[in-house]
Parts: sequence; structure tokens; C-alpha cells
Amino acid sequence: MSPKTLFVGVDVAGEGLDVFFMDQDERALSSPHHYPNLLEGFRLLRQDTLAFSHLLGKSVPIVVGFESTGNYHKNLEAFFKRRKGKRFTVRTLNPYQVKQFRKAHFTLSSTDRINAKAIAKFLKVFPSSSSFSPSPVQLRLRNLTRFRRTLVEERTRYVNRLRKNLRLSYPGYRKLVGKNFPFSFLAFLCSYTSLEDVRKDPPKKTSWRKYTSLFLLSKKEEGYPSFQEEVKWVAERIIELREQIKSLEKEIEKVIDTFYPDHILLSIPGIGKITCATILGEIGEKVDRFFTPKDFIGYIGLYPVVFQSGKNKIFFKMTWKGNKHLKMALLLATASARCNNPHMRNFYNRLRARGKSKKAAGGALARKLATLVYAILCSGKRWDEGIALEGIKKGNEMAPQNFPTIGGERAGRPSFNSTLKSTQRCKGKSRSTCQR
Repeated sequence: MSPKTLFVGVDVAGEGLDVFFMDQDERALSSPHHYPNLLEGFRLLRQDTLAFSHLLGKSVPIVVGFESTGNYHKNLEAFFKRRKGKRFTVRTLNPYQVKQFRKAHFTLSSTDRINAKAIAKFLKVFPSSSSFSPSPVQLRLRNLTRFRRTLVEERTRYVNRLRKNLRLSYPGYRKLVGKNFPFSFLAFLCSYTSLEDVRKDPPKKTSWRKYTSLFLLSKKEEGYPSFQEEVKWVAERIIELREQIKSLEKEIEKVIDTFYPDHILLSIPGIGKITCATILGEIGEKVDRFFTPKDFIGYIGLYPVVFQSGKNKIFFKMTWKGNKHLKMALLLATASARCNNPHMRNFYNRLRARGKSKKAAGGALARKLATLVYAILCSGKRWDEGIALEGIKKGNEMAPQNFPTIGGERAGRPSFNSTLKSTQRCKGKSRSTCQR
């Protein structure tokens, strides 16, 4: 970095931008400026930035930084990265880091102007290269996968609400329907709300006739609230969400097939197109910005934190930090990995044999899968099943005496032959049925 540098701290709000201009000696070049958070304001900000840089010299480097504040900074970030030129360095900062930096300098007050000044000082104290900027295709994948995740969570909320309403209105409905709700049952709920509707217009579809006995389970107590209309509305919303999720998945698969056909991540058993799209959308095709696998796992948030005080019992819990979208994708991918990936299944069974709970073993398996993704992207080599099975064989031959004795038998790792047989059984199954 040149001895003379212009640091521009921008505090982004919904309506405007508060900007602080500072030189390399932390001297303010003027009082804080205010610009509208619009295209016209972005242009004025760039013009003033170039004008202040001429006060320091010719071709002075310019570092512009702002916090990642939801989606308020997105248009400003896109504007500067399209027109930054060689002199500009654009940095998107972590708001938590800037907040702790401001407190460390004994600045407890928080206003837009104070935050802009703190951002400018942060840029000077912690120099760094520009942040990760996804390509348009990767940004498309990120938006699609995140929107899909939002719809899946909304569908889960409505399914839970439907279960509650059915449990209150029709006790014992599970014996008739089962744990999950098939499409035929949801369509039946959308068409019929009471036994009178069934008597007036009996269902013509054979798959619907077995559900007519549902209304016989209805409570007859007076004054009990009825959820019949709400059951119909919720069922309609679940069907609508299912169709939207299917359309999104088709669009995601279309983008993957067009721009990333036969990607190396798809060679890993247990990772399908949806998970691959989530990884590419969140971190891109390269992991160069993560120097070690530990940094990559820390970015995702797949590490435990310990709680212990005095004589209190020590217990571990997965951190709430990290990229929640990537964390959820890898946690959900563990179910498919156990079915298709012998290396992952052997690792999971070994943890369960040592007494780990399903939740703890699943979290450790997601961490293992993240390490494998990091290794594949770093090396550029595809998944090799032969190497994985050889590693399992060597691992089973190493120190079996380390495992405790349970019920007179040693609870060791699954044998190599049993793992190989289970792998061969899974090969006959379609990967699309168990992979996302």
C-alpha cells in the first residue's frame, strides 16, 4: 500500500449514506458528508472521492469500505465494483468486527457519523484485499438456493400447523393417514371440509375414498373451536409451496447443467445438485481465501463451543455463528452421505459405537463432509471410492483396543467387509431418490 492513501468509510442506511474521508495519518479531510442511497448519490460519492484523492497526490490509492447491512449495501457494492478501476479497493466488512473495534477505542456512542469514522479507521488499521465477489451465475445460484430454503422452512411451519389442527379436530388421524401427508390427502382436504360435503358430492377418485372416514373422528363437544376451514387453507398453502419448491429445484438443476456440468463436487457420494449449487453460490468455485480446512469450517460454523464453570459439568454445543445456509445444506447432506458414501457411513457408525448421540454424530459428520469438500476443491481431483475404502480398511486395522467393551463385546468400528457389502447394496439405488 502506498504511503499516501485515501480511506473512505461509508455507513449505509436505508435512505442515505454517511461518509467520512480520511488520509493515511487518520486526519479528516472534511466534515462527514451525506448522500442519498440512490444511483445519483453513488455517482456524487465517487466524484467527491476522486476529488479528495487529488488533495493527497496523483493516482493515490483509494480504499472504500462499508458494513454488510442486510441488502441495503448491495446496490452501492455493485456500483463501485463495476466502476472501481485500478485505484479503488472495495471492502465489505463484518458489522460485528467494526462494532468491537469501535468499543475497543472507548467510543460507546453510536451514530451514523461516528460509525462512518470507525469504518474508515478500521480500513486503515486492518488492511486486506477486496472481499469475495461472486460471479453473476454464482449470485443467481445463491439467490435461488436461499429462496428455496426459505420456502422449505415455510412449508415445515405449515405442515406442523396442519398436524396441530388435525390432532385437535380429528384425534387419531395418524392411523388413517400416517406420519407424512401424501398429495392425495392434501387435495382431499382442499375439496372437503365436513361429512356433509362428502354426502352431497362423494369423491370420484379412488385414492380419496379412504379419507372419508376422517370426519367420523371429529369432536362433538359443544363450544370446542373448529379448525375445519383453517385445515383447508393450510392444505392449500402446502400444495402451493410444494409446487413452488419443485419449480425452483428444476431451475437450480438447469443452471447447474448449463454452467457446471459434471462438477467435481457431484462426484462425492451424498452431494447432489442442490447441495452443490448451495456450495458454489456461497463460496464460489475456489477456496483460496481459506488458508486451512479449519478456516473453512469456521466460516461455515461447524465447530462446537464448550460451556464449563467451576464444578459444573462440561458440555458442548454447536456454535450459532457461521454461514447458516451452507451449514444447513451440509447438515442435511449427511443423511444422503450415510447412505451413499462408505467413508462417511463408517465414520458415523464409529462415533455411534463410542456412545455419541445422533445429533452429535451428525454434526461431526457434517464437519467431515465440509473437510472433504475443501480437499476436493483444493486438489481439483474427483472422488475416488477405491482410496476411501482403502482408508477404511487401514483405519479398522489401527488400534482396535481403544474402543470400550460393551456387554462383553468390544464396540469397535464396522468391519471392512460389512461396509463394502452395504456400499454395494446402495449402488443399486437411484442417487436422485436420496440426494439433494
